[in-house]
Order: sequence, then C-alpha cells, then structure tokens
Amino acid sequence: MNTPVLLPTEPWNQPRWRGQRGFYEVYFIKLNLPEQGRALWLRYTLLAPRAGDPVAELWGFCFDHRHPERNWGAKQCLPAAHTNWRKGALPLQLGEGGTLNHTGASGNLTDEGGFLHWELRWTPPLQAVGLFPARWLYSAPFPRTKYLSPGWDLRIEGVVTVHGETLSFAGAPGQQAHLWGTHYADEWVWAHCNAFAERDDAVFEALYASTRLAGRPFAMGMLCLKLGDRFYALRSWRACRQMESRSTVGRWRFAGEQGAFRIEGEIEVDASHFLGARYTTPSGEARWCHNTKVGGLSLRLLTREHGEWRLVQTLSTPDACAVEWVSRQQDERVVRWV
Repeated sequence: MNTPVLLPTEPWNQPRWRGQRGFYEVYFIKLNLPEQGRALWLRYTLLAPRAGDPVAELWGFCFDHRHPERNWGAKQCLPAAHTNWRKGALPLQLGEGGTLNHTGASGNLTDEGGFLHWELRWTPPLQAVGLFPARWLYSAPFPRTKYLSPGWDLRIEGVVTVHGETLSFAGAPGQQAHLWGTHYADEWVWAHCNAFAERDDAVFEALYASTRLAGRPFAMGMLCLKLGDRFYALRSWRACRQMESRSTVGRWRFAGEQGAFRIEGEIEVDASHFLGARYTTPSGEARWCHNTKVGGLSLRLLTREHGEWRLVQTLSTPDACAVEWVSRQQDERVVRWV
C-alpha cells in the first residue's frame, strides 16, 4: 500500500500570508449533488502582487450537467485590508460576503446575472492529504506552489440558494483544499472525484503540471486513489516524472504506476459544461482556467501479478468529476468567464 503524505489538518489549514509581497493563497470548496447532476465550486483567495495593493476575492460557480445553460459564476473583490487574512488563523472573514473555518463556510455573491448564497458544514478529518511525493517538498523552495487537501473526502451538509432556488442537502461528496505560494506553474490539468457509481468509498485525485526549472522545461504528475482503507499513491520522484499525460481542453488521458499497481484514466467534458476563471499570478501574468465540476471520468486500477497486469477495479462517473485545464491561452469554446 502506497500511502500519500499525511499532515495534521488544523495547522496545515491555517492561512500562510503574513503581509509579504509576491504571494498568493487559495482555499477552495467543491461539492456535488450527483442525483441532480449539479455541483458548486467556491474560492476564497488572496493575491499580494509584487506591485500594487493586496486584494482578496470571493468566487462562486454553479454547474448543472443536465441544463448547462444555467451554469453561472461571479466574484467579489475587496482590499485585503478589509479582511482578517493577515491574522494567520481561521476563521477567515472576507468583508460581509464570506466566511470560512475548519468546519464550514458561508457566503453571498450577486451580479447582474444572478445570486448565490451558501451555508455549508462538514466534519474535517484528522489528517490532510498531500499529493507531493515527499513531505519535505512542503517546506522546500520548490515547488513554488504548495497544495494539499485538509478535507480530501468530505460529506457536506447545508443549504445553497441559486437564482432563487433553494437546495438543502446532507452527505454531499465534497473537498476542501488549500494552496499557497509565490509563482504559478505555466500550465496544469487537475482532477478530483469522490462520487463514483461503483462504490462510495473511492476517492481519486490527479495533477499534471508543467513549468520551468533552472530555465528548462520541467513536468511531473501526481495521483492518488483510495479504495476503502487502502491507498494507491505515487510516492517516488521517478514515478511522478514518468506519469503519462496527454491532454487538451475537454479531454485528458493519463496513467501512472509504481511498484505493483497502475492507474489508467480518461476524462471527457463537452465545452458546454465549462466555466472560465481568469487567474492572476503575483507577477501580474494571466492564467486561464477552464473548469467544470460535472465532468465524466473512467478509471482502471491494475495490479501486477506474476509479471502481468491484472484489472482489479473499474470506477466511473458520467457527471461528477471536478477537472480544470489551466494555461496561458484562453480557449474560445468557453464562453463565460469570471
């Protein structure tokens, strides 16, 4: 069994910004309502650019797989001085619009196209899940973005109001993640799912990123699958560097293996299910995020026995995989941007 990096949840979920320039920090929550084919993505973000005043933003995105014309997103921007982010401890308070703590989140967003309100609660696990292959990478200068999930496999309850429609739910599969750093990768593709058709104790996450290291192109992947109490995670530098990835916006084929296991997967998303988010790096560069929380995913877990690969588990969802493609270019097929 390859267990991922596990870190104590509460200290690793605390804000990292202390007022320094050239820094960014993001908390996000995503949840699915699989029976309805709907999903929610919320972001609480901090950007302290190298030049200019620090700002905080509250983002909200709603996805409807059956009626993609209802997909909607909005954000609120305010000076970081109007938040308590620099305090360095949860709960976060972003003006009057949004709050986030270890066990829940709330907020409101309005624009000319709609209204979103959320009140969410969950029970966090004792340990956060990190995708990096070694714990020391969370304190090393590289990677320049640190990423982990204090709530990798949540069951969320609460109330969401979207355009006047109120949705109450309990046990919705979700995730709460935390990332921070000084620089974005050039491009990446990421996916997470904990709402599979075949079994409700399966969780999957994968990331493949490209950047430059010492002036040269550098790419590596990370993935982790959990079935019941058993983990299958890439935990060696070599396995991460050799992860296979072929992607274009709307389709991702990937595979990773280490030792006696191999994971193969394919994600497909029609362009109608995307919402776009324009990210800004601490240096002022743009990154274009093509995002959905209602993607289709097929996974295969194989184990090596007597020198041959044997299929031991297939997993799938038609409309509950979170996935994003981020790059320096904007895909013209995505029509709504926030």
